[in-house]
Amino acid sequence: MISLHDHFVREFTVNADTRTLRLLTAFPSKEGPYRAEGIFEGVEAYVIDGDVLGTILFEIEEVSPLSLYDEFATSMRETFARSGGHAPWVETRDTAQRAFREREINGYSLTSSIGFTGGVWARSFASNWTVAPR
Repeated sequence: MISLHDHFVREFTVNADTRTLRLLTAFPSKEGPYRAEGIFEGVEAYVIDGDVLGTILFEIEEVSPLSLYDEFATSMRETFARSGGHAPWVETRDTAQRAFREREINGYSLTSSIGFTGGVWARSFASNWTVAPR
């Protein structure tokens, strides 16, 4: 797995059918010449604050899924109550904790120097070069 630190986000896609979230990136500038991808698999939920336009990643860090939930719980609960967005496990801390344990869900904190911040709850994350440095 490679670090995506200082990579420019070129594309952010979510495939609801396969439950994957994919970041396509470029480094060292927004055009490259090097490109990479970060793929979250088994996505249970995600929250992004801000947008991807112009985002330069700082870090994608595996963290406690419950601590990450605590950070975003209020907005996730409000979204669930208002529109059914997010899974029912967001309703309480106890149901979230149980879901994380039963489904083996990890938490991933996303930060950037420019752009979005957020969280992803998924079974796994991996990153690799698609056009590697020589």
